[in-house]
Amino acid sequence: MDPEGGAAALGALERLGVLVAVVEDLGPVARRAVRAKPRGVRSSVD
Repeated sequence: MDPEGGAAALGALERLGVLVAVVEDLGPVARRAVRAKPRGVRSSVD
């Protein structure tokens, strides 16, 4: 793995960790709203 790609991957993982922490701190209604939104979005991995 090249150093730039590794740094970018680690940065993305750190941002994802922050996002997960924020979602975990939400109340049940807000968490349900956040979970409902991605269901209509197609994955780019398809």
